[in-house]
Amino acid sequence: FLLIVNLTRYVMQFVQVPFMVAIPALALYRSQGDLAAQQRIASEQMRISFILLAAMEIAIALFANPLIARFGGHSTALLDMEQWRLVCIAMFFERHGGMHLQLYSTTGHIIWHWLNGSMAAIFFVAMFLLERAGIPYACAFSYIVASIFYDIVSCWYSYRMFRLPIPRFELQASVIPAAVALITFGAIIFAA
Repeated sequence: FLLIVNLTRYVMQFVQVPFMVAIPALALYRSQGDLAAQQRIASEQMRISFILLAAMEIAIALFANPLIARFGGHSTALLDMEQWRLVCIAMFFERHGGMHLQLYSTTGHIIWHWLNGSMAAIFFVAMFLLERAGIPYACAFSYIVASIFYDIVSCWYSYRMFRLPIPRFELQASVIPAAVALITFGAIIFAA
């Protein structure tokens, strides 16, 4: 599982870059009252981030174990693909919520402190309950539960503040890359 934790950290750092570099422009458009331009740039950068996320998740699913087997030596554990797929779902929700939270932060109202703390608390409570119930992959499921909470709260603030056209905005920003990732993961599972 430590390999998955490290891979998750590197993937999340890499895929946040396209949206992070747009934050100054998003803040500028916010200060000018040009919400249409802000929404357009946010949607484009979210889509790029999600495409990168899907590509990295799929590449790791396809190539991690062959590379580990070839170069890792006899004592290196292979990546647990079931757990990786669950963590990929959680990463999607966390990144989606993170980008909406970054967009909302252009208002100057910062909620990161309590939201990140709440996400951690939910993760630990879910982990405790799922472990006690003997649920396999309790850590990955706890990450999903906490990430969904994080996503819902972040989106609520973002949608409310910017009056985002939810179906159209999300279709352009996140639904299509998520669907491609799910279909590809389905094909990988079917082929395995």
